[in-house]
Order: sequence, then C-alpha cells, then structure tokens
Amino acid sequence: MVPVQVVTYTTELNPYGERRTQISSTRNSTMMIKIASQVLTNDIRYNDIELIGLTKDNSINSGNEIIYNNIHYNVLYVIPSERYYQILMKRTW
Repeated sequence: MVPVQVVTYTTELNPYGERRTQISSTRNSTMMIKIASQVLTNDIRYNDIELIGLTKDNSINSGNEIIYNNIHYNVLYVIPSERYYQILMKRTW
C-alpha cells in the first residue's frame, strides 16, 4: 500500500462552463496501485484506463482526482466490493 492524496473539487461552474476548477478539499489515503493491461477491450469505457487502484477507502467517487508520485489521475470508475474498492484511473495531462 502506498500513500496517495484524494482531491475533491467544488461542483460549481466557472464563467466558461468548466467544472473542477477550485479544490474543495484534499485528504490522504492508502492504495495499492497497478498498471492496467494494455489490451483493448470490447467495452469502450475501459479503453482509457491506465492504472487500477485497490483501496479500503469507500468515499472515493468518480468526481475525485488521485495524486500519486506527483502525477494527477482522474477517477473514471469505482467498482465497489465487500472489502476493497477498485479505482479505475486515467492520467490528467
């Protein structure tokens, strides 16, 4: 498990209609991170996934951003389970 930061943004829109411009809060969490396989799948939703994180933090949702090794990753999907949550992430450029 490695330490990561979970960033939550306000849901307000700026004058240009963009979301996620102001950070509402940041908090620390732990996560096991693995590079996703580079095989294309039939489901287009999962083609952009770069990292998969495994965590017990059940408050992470698709509106958050994860900072790992000073690199920002958008949370695309969260797959809940009984013990660990799978966090599917894509790098922010």
